[in-house]
Amino acid sequence: MLSYIHPNENTSQAQEWSPAQFEEIQLHVMAALCTLGPLCVQDYIDSQGSTRYTSPPGMMILLATVTPFMVSEKEKKSTDEVLLASHRSMVSLRDSSVNQDLTDQGAINQYLIFYRVRPDQICQMMPLMSRCNVICYTSSQYCVTESNIGNMKERLEDNQIRISLFFLFAMFVKLTYALWRKPELFGEKGVDSILRYLKTNPKKLFNGLGHHRMMLATLGAIWCCIVGATINEDQFLEGEGIFLLLDLLQNAARSMHNLILGCLTDLCENAKSVSHLSTWRGSSDQTVGKLLVRIWKEEEKELGVMRKEDGTIADTNKPLIGTLQDSEGVTPLPANSPSQSIVDISENMRAKLYALLYKLGFEELQGLSAEDQVTLCIIERYMDFKQGEVWSEITEELTQEGVRPVTPDQEALAVIGRASQELASLVIDMQEEILESETQHDLLEEQELYSQIRENHKQAENTLEKWQDYVARTSNYELLKSAKKLQDLSIHQSREEVDNSRESKENVALCSFGNLTRRLIRDQSGSVFDEFSIAYALLSLSVSKHRFDVSEIYWT
Repeated sequence: MLSYIHPNENTSQAQEWSPAQFEEIQLHVMAALCTLGPLCVQDYIDSQGSTRYTSPPGMMILLATVTPFMVSEKEKKSTDEVLLASHRSMVSLRDSSVNQDLTDQGAINQYLIFYRVRPDQICQMMPLMSRCNVICYTSSQYCVTESNIGNMKERLEDNQIRISLFFLFAMFVKLTYALWRKPELFGEKGVDSILRYLKTNPKKLFNGLGHHRMMLATLGAIWCCIVGATINEDQFLEGEGIFLLLDLLQNAARSMHNLILGCLTDLCENAKSVSHLSTWRGSSDQTVGKLLVRIWKEEEKELGVMRKEDGTIADTNKPLIGTLQDSEGVTPLPANSPSQSIVDISENMRAKLYALLYKLGFEELQGLSAEDQVTLCIIERYMDFKQGEVWSEITEELTQEGVRPVTPDQEALAVIGRASQELASLVIDMQEEILESETQHDLLEEQELYSQIRENHKQAENTLEKWQDYVARTSNYELLKSAKKLQDLSIHQSREEVDNSRESKENVALCSFGNLTRRLIRDQSGSVFDEFSIAYALLSLSVSKHRFDVSEIYWT
């Protein structure tokens, strides 16, 4: 059967099969190999099946655009689907020898060529490429005439082609996963292919046309082929891959959140990723912290975790336990079986959200409201609450099994239980403090707003009063005369105040002069008071230009 997987050679010799017949045989052969190949692995290897599939002639069949004997568009699609299915059936075996053989024959590079190339000519002439930007390697040669372009549109619109492309990428992921120690085989072309597909509008990925399956394979390729390979990670970050994943996380359906968060968590092992996460801004200027807290709230709502209306902890004994976990209770299990608390970590997204927020830093998050900060208090203590939950299960299992620990262990379990409850109470106090602070802040803002409103009203009233007074004075002569009298009276009173202040200064000067002369006389210590001192005092007083009473001088 493998001997038929090669192009039909047009020679001058007589041919046993016509091109159409030969193609039909190829389709049947490849369909049969989808079932026979996994059952005859050794025969597949001995017959060099990987070489036939991955050699240039074999890849021509896969590309389905340069083989001259394929004349039917329907047959082209069938060939792609069948050959991709036969590849996938072999890779799905997870047989190391088969996967290694495919890799050695260059299957990964051939898949990348098929997945990556997008000719500019086709992009300009086909708006449909915005929906599905994965085309064949030789489509630029095939789509020359307008009729051929129409046929390519029909192929891309067909859902089976999208399914085939999903199979192709799924195979690539499995091959790379089988060669975990060689993620570098993905290379620059593979990273570019993923970045190109991630740039597709996320809203169009979940419109029911099957694109979400391609996105699922893309996320698997990120986890298998980029995470852990430093070169691939750096190139992925340079291409703004973190931003694209966060955009996808914001717009994707909830069923995809766990996979995206897993990729982001693994990428955070690269120190450069944290700055990308902190820089990202989504719709309405949403930060990554606010996005992750929102997903945490949705996850707790889905799990049925008890919370008050303001988001605070409702039960200090069960700060993280959901409705399903609480209804199942604690069942004694063997020592090698994980308990409900441990299984809960892998069954929901809270552990991944905690890991991401821990990498970002709980104190460095921006754009959080008071309600988000209340939830963040719980997230920050997630590991402590989970430890207390595990110890509570241990205590409950011992009680159900009728085992009494020794006194020191029993006291230690009691202390651990009280510490967990006290921690929950402490978190509640912190949450209430945040809410109280937010309430006081809102009250202050409200008071400032009302003060501003009152000031605006007061200014409006003053303006109205001034306008009414102006209108009254200009329209009523008696009021104008009264205003004039008030103005004159005000001017007269202001002048009297100036005169009174001047007289008070002169009195102060006279008192100072009297004190000066008395001090001069005392300084003479009983000697005769000479005329020179009096003349000096009079001269000083005249220089000061103040009035004085001559009788005061004579008295002195």
